[in-house]
Amino acid sequence: MNLFQSQVQKNRPLWGDRVVLSLDPGETTGACKFVGNDPAWIEQIPTGLIPQMAVSLCDLILANKPDVLVVEDYRVYKWKTDSHAWAGLHTPRLIGMIEFFAFTQGIPLVKQSAQVGKGFCTDERLKEWGFYKPGKRHAVDAVRHACQFLMFGDATWPIKA
Repeated sequence: MNLFQSQVQKNRPLWGDRVVLSLDPGETTGACKFVGNDPAWIEQIPTGLIPQMAVSLCDLILANKPDVLVVEDYRVYKWKTDSHAWAGLHTPRLIGMIEFFAFTQGIPLVKQSAQVGKGFCTDERLKEWGFYKPGKRHAVDAVRHACQFLMFGDATWPIKA
């Protein structure tokens, strides 16, 4: 049992085979599915066209029947305000669609900042755990968010004893 598995077991002893679907939305969306503390799949999906690709993401969410959906949140940082002027802001629009869809389907949603996902779940740790996918930056970021939630998220959520 590696550090990741032992931490998940410690934090979520009743988690069992519950499903975490994690998304890193953008023009290329990283996605991964964990069943218990094991990744079932890790992928990247081109999501450049809204609303067409939004429908595909909704289908992906429904097909994977997540117990919780973990999504990287989007913030405009002060040092990036100039680059966001007049931008179409594709990513926050996609996040809003995901958030609305999760709400309408009754799927619990957790949003995490990019810094939270990258803080502990470094490339080195993901490689050690066997979760790193070279050349799939967005997929790897989705894995970071799933791992962060499983290891350090509210240990009782969404399980009610």
